[in-house]
Amino acid sequence: MKNPEGAEIEALLQALAEGRTEWLDQLYAQHREGFFRWAGRRFDSSRQDLEDAWQEAVFAFYQQVASRNITALRYSVRSWLFAVGARRLLNYHRKMRRVLWKDEIDEALLHDPVFQHFPGEEPLADERAGLLSAIQELSPQCRVLLRERFFLEKSIAEIQQLFDYQSANALSVSLSRCLGRLKEMLRAKARI
Repeated sequence: MKNPEGAEIEALLQALAEGRTEWLDQLYAQHREGFFRWAGRRFDSSRQDLEDAWQEAVFAFYQQVASRNITALRYSVRSWLFAVGARRLLNYHRKMRRVLWKDEIDEALLHDPVFQHFPGEEPLADERAGLLSAIQELSPQCRVLLRERFFLEKSIAEIQQLFDYQSANALSVSLSRCLGRLKEMLRAKARI
């Protein structure tokens, strides 16, 4: 798959919305090293931080498309993924020493409201209370995994080693399932 444009973007969004994740694997591999080069020039981050941000960006893209929150793109898929990955890095390193702003991705980050708030950022007090309540209803395994990854901000590799997961993919799947359960619980609480 080359850089998708126009009809190709529509086909990509449709395929992902239908759960055909082979396109996601291609996107992941196609833009990964480019993201590492791009983000590596802008952020004082380790290779593991870049990897974590990239995985979260690709996962966020898939979640947004699968839930049909994204049905069209204003920017290229690459720009969307890079912008979300950069936002993740900014959240990881709030006290950045050096950030350069100068291209389309940076414009998206700075000016488009779509990129101004993402799940996992500091929620309001009521939302925080609801989130903590929902987390307590999760299985102990999910609570531990989510705590390690999102509250203690451990990398996938650190958690994999800590809990002896056979692969990073197996851990990512477990985290994805836990996040999915949490999301369902939060939706159910919102309807009450």
